[in-house]
This record gives sequence, C-alpha cells and structure tokens, in this order.
Amino acid sequence: MLPEAKGGGGHGPIIKWLIEEEFAKVSPGLAFALAPAIGEAYYLLGMAPKLVDKYLDAALDGTAKFTFTGTDPVGSFNHTEAPVFAVKDGDDWILNGTKLFATYGTIAKFHFPSGKCDDGKFRQWYVDAETPGVEAKAVDKKLGLAGTMNGDVSYRNVRVPHEQICNVPNGAEFDRIGNQSGYIGACCCAVGGAQGILAKTVDYMKQRTSHGEPLGSMTVIADHLARFATRIEAAQCFLHTELQGFRKGYGGKPHTSMLKPFCCDMFADVARGCLELWGGIGVNEDVGVSRYIRDALTMLAADRPATAHYQQIAHVVLGLDVKKTLSI
Repeated sequence: MLPEAKGGGGHGPIIKWLIEEEFAKVSPGLAFALAPAIGEAYYLLGMAPKLVDKYLDAALDGTAKFTFTGTDPVGSFNHTEAPVFAVKDGDDWILNGTKLFATYGTIAKFHFPSGKCDDGKFRQWYVDAETPGVEAKAVDKKLGLAGTMNGDVSYRNVRVPHEQICNVPNGAEFDRIGNQSGYIGACCCAVGGAQGILAKTVDYMKQRTSHGEPLGSMTVIADHLARFATRIEAAQCFLHTELQGFRKGYGGKPHTSMLKPFCCDMFADVARGCLELWGGIGVNEDVGVSRYIRDALTMLAADRPATAHYQQIAHVVLGLDVKKTLSI
C-alpha cells in the first residue's frame, strides 16, 4: 500500500483485503493480523508524516510494528459512556486509561491510541512505546485468532506533546476508508476461512468411506457440502461487490454493517457443520480443523458483534429511531 516512490507497491486497500482472504484459507488468525501488518506504513504516512523518516525503513522490512489502541473496556463504540482518556495540560496531553485487544500491542514500537478528551471530543495521538507510563500485557489465552498477538495496553500519566496528534481527516471519507476497513478485513478472513475448512472437508469426504463407498457419494453428505458452498459463494459475491464499491468510491455504510455479520455468521455455521462431518477425528488438533471453528466463533465478536451492526442497519436502512445503542 506504500507509494512506489517510497519503496512500496503503490496498491490500495483492495489488494490488502484480497491477500487477507487468501491467507485466511490456511489461517484466519494470521490473516486477521495482516490488517495492521500490511497497512502500517500506509497509515504511518497518512496519519503521522513526521514519523516517516524515523520509521519508514523499519516499517518496510517488518522490524517495526505499529498498534492502534482504541477499544475501551466499556466497548469501542459505546461513546456515551467512554471514560475521559486525555486531559489538556498546557501544550501537552496527559493520557490515562486502558485499551483492550490491541494487535501487536506487546511488540509494537509505536502506538496510535484514541479516546475521549476532557472537552468531549475524540482524538488520536502517536506515542512511542518507550514513553514513560506506557505498559503492555499480552493476552496469553483466548478462544481463537491466536496469530493476532493481542495485548492490553495501559497509559498512566503519559505526557504527549500537542503536535503528536494524528493528522486524521474529518468527515465521511475517513469513516468510509478507516472505520469500515476493519469490518471488511474481518469479512475477508471469514470468507477465506470458510473456503479453507470446506476444501479440507470435501477432500476428507472423498477419502473416508462407509460401506466401501466415499462419504461424499452419499446424498445427505453431498447436500450439506453443496449448501455450504452456496453460502460461501453468496458471501464472497457480497464481499467482492463491496470491494468494487470501495474501488469506485461509493463503498461503506450501511453495506459493511450488513456484510460483517452476514459473512461471520456464515463462517461459524460452515465451520460447525464441517467439523460435524469429520466426526471425532475433527477435534484432534493434528488434523487442523478445530482451529477454524475457534477462529470463526472469535470472529463473531471481532470488530463489533452482530448485534451492534444490526442496530446500525435498523437505524440507517429501516429508519428506526434507535434510542439506546449496544456495544459489547
């Protein structure tokens, strides 16, 4: 995503999302971690241009990781109850608070924390990981998405100069490209993951036999596999249509709020159904199938759960005056 003049490939986010989908066929957890890994230099240029000379080479060769820390314990989109994270102190900001599930949070050299300020506005900063008061703790045990290397990051009286506020553009364009990007990335991981476990299952159904015949030749098994393939195809068509929308400049809400639960629900259903067809051997870690269902279930909660997306659909598409919002 970095411009060719800076040593990159000059591609936009579409390529990043397609790469995530391909990686997810083998490892949804690793694919989910690619979002910041591939995009870090791109965001570095766009949001913190002063850091280019300092971190560009390290970002290109992968030795410098960046983390975006924005998930409050009350829920990242529960703005009405978000605690005050930053207080103005002369020409500086004082940051206090904890952010959850920050990808690369424990190994990142640079942080992009965001939060509510004492004037009620939300802002984002860039903070060196070695700044006094910054502490990261790894999330060692979780259900799935093991490859994302999540960490909880705390900021205790972290002093940040005012000039380290990120150059975040305002308006619908940033919301369309920035906030919606995470939802689409999750959908790519869901579609790719579903493709991966289905391919493994189809291959196994051709090898495993019952009464001397492959299980895949049984009508009931073939019916299940065909239904899974159809749901995956429908989700991929929806996803790639949205990718084209972003390419042409009209992607975004409310379609991504529909897309995220649609794809992730599909992945969870396909993974559960495929695991059942494997029988007892499917829970054996050596065959590599159970990991898909763990990642699928974890993906349901990643980047806002379905309930939060559906309430957005109810408000924007159906015109319902949703008075209270839910952010888990």
